[in-house]
Parts: sequence; C-alpha cells; structure tokens
Amino acid sequence: VLTERVLDPLLGIKDQRSDPRIDFVGGVKGPDKLAAMVDSGEWAVAFWLSPTTVEQLMAVSDADTVMPP
Repeated sequence: VLTERVLDPLLGIKDQRSDPRIDFVGGVKGPDKLAAMVDSGEWAVAFWLSPTTVEQLMAVSDADTVMPP
C-alpha cells in the first residue's frame, strides 16, 4: 500500500532498493529516532511500519517470492 499509494505516485520512487531517498531504521531505534530525523530536517518524512510476523515471512517463503525492502 505504501509503495502503490505514496512512494510511487506521489514521490516517484520506483525501486525502493536503489533509490537514494530511501533509508531503513531498524525497529530497535523506534519511532523516536524517526521523529528526530524529521525534526532535525535531515529527512522530510518518515513512515513507521508494523514488523513482519513469522507467519508472513513463512508465507512469502512458501510462495517462493521475495519481500519488498
């Protein structure tokens, strides 16, 4: 949903793996780290996503597909 409704149509981000505007902050740092990056002006926007469950990961693996970054 994020890719189809925001990243691609609004921001023109076609490939999340190679676009230099995309960064990843692991869940250990939490939403406070994301807010600090936006508040400092280093980032324009941040998205906090729910972690992938083991069941979701297994379903992707069983379907022999890959997950987005």
